[in-house]
Amino acid sequence: MQLERKFPAAQGAIRCVRYNIDGNYCLTSGSDRTIKLWKPDSSLAIKTYTGHSQEVLDVHSSYDNSRLCSGGGDKRVLYIDVMSGKIMKKYQAHAGRVQAVRFNEEASIIFSASIDGTVKIWDIKSREYDPIQVLDDAKDSVTSLSLGNHELLTTSLDQRVRIYDIRYGKLYEDYIGHNLTYINISHDQQCFLVGTLSSQIMLFDKINGKLLQTFVDYTNNTYMIENALSNDDQYIYSGSENGRLICWNLLTAKQICSIEHESDNRKSVNTLTHHPKEDKLLTAQEGNIYLWKKQDKIEEKEEIKNFFINDKQINASKFVSGDLKMSIVPFLIGVAGGPCSGKSTVCQKIVEDLQSTAGADQASLVTVIPMENFYKPKTIEQREMAIRGNYNLDHPDAFDEKLLFQTLQDLLNGKTVQIARYNTGKYEHVEGIMDTIAPVPVIIIEGILIFYFPEIRNLFQMKLFVDTDADTRLARRVLRDMKQHGRNLEYVLAGYKNYVKPSFEDFCLPTKKYADVIIPRGADNHVAVDLIVQHMRDFLKYKPRKSDSQPPAEHTARARPH
Repeated sequence: MQLERKFPAAQGAIRCVRYNIDGNYCLTSGSDRTIKLWKPDSSLAIKTYTGHSQEVLDVHSSYDNSRLCSGGGDKRVLYIDVMSGKIMKKYQAHAGRVQAVRFNEEASIIFSASIDGTVKIWDIKSREYDPIQVLDDAKDSVTSLSLGNHELLTTSLDQRVRIYDIRYGKLYEDYIGHNLTYINISHDQQCFLVGTLSSQIMLFDKINGKLLQTFVDYTNNTYMIENALSNDDQYIYSGSENGRLICWNLLTAKQICSIEHESDNRKSVNTLTHHPKEDKLLTAQEGNIYLWKKQDKIEEKEEIKNFFINDKQINASKFVSGDLKMSIVPFLIGVAGGPCSGKSTVCQKIVEDLQSTAGADQASLVTVIPMENFYKPKTIEQREMAIRGNYNLDHPDAFDEKLLFQTLQDLLNGKTVQIARYNTGKYEHVEGIMDTIAPVPVIIIEGILIFYFPEIRNLFQMKLFVDTDADTRLARRVLRDMKQHGRNLEYVLAGYKNYVKPSFEDFCLPTKKYADVIIPRGADNHVAVDLIVQHMRDFLKYKPRKSDSQPPAEHTARARPH
């Protein structure tokens, strides 16, 4: 790493430094109770934000850079408008200092972690000032949190990592055996990295919980030291209590470099942030910010020949750009059916039953991808027409079948893909938010026309059709559109009469003949769902255990080596 520039923040001791989502700006928080917005490439301070009565320990910006959230020693969580600096919300519900804060991807929720042993979840759209949920499973301080695809990961001084599956309300609790201070999820969502107070950084497989690698030869016994992954997941960076910036190769755990910030300053480097797109890094030591740039080539004395992972030998040529990945050929399942037939509920039931059979060591066995994510972009006029029930969302032309086909092909070839998330209430994709989907053993694609396109239909190894009567589907649609999306009943009925019903009869219902299994009554048909799950168990060679007949535990503990 090469030092590009150093500049003073004038905030006392800097507690955290964070790049924004595109890397053009960064935020710093300090012991002087302020937050600052910077243009780091030019050392330009743009704006200062106040409102905390004690030091600010963490700060995070929203996906559109319009809002920020912060937490500090005053036990408060602030929600701030970036342009005006106005405090939009001030939450005061923690019993101890707030260690970490994060927005969800849509910036509609704030997560805060505290030394009071809780994670609290705040709905910033609500008029209420109480958290919508409190996660109080930790037995000691919650030191950090990280958000992945539908998952919240936390670390605690009780030596445990907790993985909250937000979609299905599951908690996986992993005993590490060290006091934990910081956590990061790899960009492919398959691994997580934890910092400890025993001068070790540990890399774990998020799916089965196995320890993959340990990184040592740095100092971290007293303070929380942050770590970061390079954008290609090839290198790991960390500060150190002896004033150094450390870099390791992720595959070999070999230390690539150890750089002093100042020759006469051995004060701790606690916080750092990696640029989201470029090979740049920001660190902070005492009151100064340091901008580093990776050299064109990092020299390593030893060649990577073979690497052992999960008790299997994998040749280095199997890795793509150094990513820690194993080749997985997913079993692809298509689930079709009319609108509001219960496709999503059937998928959820299959996922729950299959993963409860697999056990805690296969927390990410199944992924569900909605076909709605592959709608073609709509103009403002088209979205307004859709709200009034005057636009056909159920016609084959509404979908980008070429993009869907290529995405499924990439997953079948073992590649990780990025999929734009669709907002069904607004009839548009959520700007700036992409879901990272890695190959897992089972991938389910659900949608009304998933069997309509022959090239897509032929990719599925199992095809299911959820068959629900028209009256039930209409009743569900009316309730959903009016209650969840605030639609006018007249618009809902007009859309159903003019487009939904004709499109179902013309394009969806004829594809029923391609199904391997037809499921009448949807998820209420327990016999059909059980048979499907049993078939998948046989395919994946999972042998049912005695506990399989019992309801899956909501709280699963997984022991880790230490």
